[in-house]
Amino acid sequence: MEVSNLAGVLVASNVDKVVVVQCGFSYCRPCKKFEASYEQVARNYPQVSFLKVIGDSTPAAAHLCKDVLAIQSTPDFRIFKGATLVRQFTGANKTKLEEAINAALEYKEFTVQ
Repeated sequence: MEVSNLAGVLVASNVDKVVVVQCGFSYCRPCKKFEASYEQVARNYPQVSFLKVIGDSTPAAAHLCKDVLAIQSTPDFRIFKGATLVRQFTGANKTKLEEAINAALEYKEFTVQ
């Protein structure tokens, strides 16, 4: 699923649900090359929502990537659990993506009582 604003990301992320957001641009060669791997990882984790933000597709997407998320290089991955950013990294690395997803699936937010 493609999203172009942060609200789309947060709506997609239910409490305790893991959401992976890949940010890229239409001209990003590593993003295009990684597309099949990203789709394969998505098939391997049906309990996780996978979203894509193409930073030059709309003004809202450009604002999200450049101003809100401050993307420096792509592909950039943000992994949320609920509305909490749990992991982030840059680069087309399938193993790193799977490790980040597994860490997010195990993530428990601590509360002080």
